[in-house]
Amino acid sequence: MIRLIGLFLFIASLASPCVELRHLEVGEALALPKELDMNWEREDALFSFQTAPKEATFTITLTEEQWKELPKKVRKQFAQLGSEYTFTYPKSSRRDEREGEYCIAKRRVISQGIPKSLTLEELSEWIGKKKILFYTGAGISAASKVPTMHQLAALFQFEKEWIALMVKHPKTVIRKIRYFHRACFESAPTKAHWALKELALSKNIPLLTENLDHLHQKTGLAPFCVSASAVKESIELEKLKQIDAILCIGLSFDDKGFLGWYKEVNPDGKLLSIDLAKPSYLGDEDFLLTGDIQEVIPALVALKQRAF
Repeated sequence: MIRLIGLFLFIASLASPCVELRHLEVGEALALPKELDMNWEREDALFSFQTAPKEATFTITLTEEQWKELPKKVRKQFAQLGSEYTFTYPKSSRRDEREGEYCIAKRRVISQGIPKSLTLEELSEWIGKKKILFYTGAGISAASKVPTMHQLAALFQFEKEWIALMVKHPKTVIRKIRYFHRACFESAPTKAHWALKELALSKNIPLLTENLDHLHQKTGLAPFCVSASAVKESIELEKLKQIDAILCIGLSFDDKGFLGWYKEVNPDGKLLSIDLAKPSYLGDEDFLLTGDIQEVIPALVALKQRAF
């Protein structure tokens, strides 16, 4: 339901700048799902997990090359599905096939990029005069104790030694998954979430997110939840070409390949970022405002209010 709401808002906003983002109704906000379905993909492995309030399951999917590197006793715990090998715990929840693609396009990684510095006033000008999208990552939720991408990477790694430990001690993995589940559903929105809601509604700017924590929804705003299937089915290339820039907020890595796709479709489009350190997707032509998201976003709102 959340994806469909976000999808409507995204399409409407691009088609007509005069269409306002709407709030979630009280009933919709109370009916937010209490389940997670998350994928974590690397070049040669996929880790996925599903959680509900009283249960959790996870699946490891490996290429044949990765599988062959594991100890023989560990390899025996995997089932072959075509050219891939999977391990699921509990085994009763084993999936018969992978559910669609993970990445929209090739991830954008610029190892030696030196983005231009961006001030708060300059960013305010971008928001006021250009067609932009807001795109949030785990960094906006860090202050609410929801793990960031770096912290998740520490929890769910893909080195062969760690995979062997996951297979040998699956209950430990389940405990970590449940910790992430509780962090998502028991945490409250940060002041940056509330400020971003106000900014998005005041300027009718579409909001996209990679986050599963529903903290945007808890503020009463419905984002477009980025996934390969939703993006390819819903976003027209011509409309994406009209976007001057994407403002990335707390997004350290182009995990879903959306930024790579945007730059492929719109080479002249710019990437703007608010973060404490330089994200890996920023090139020389892009912009970085170095700062704490919890301070920068509310300051942007205050700056806009003083302008009126």
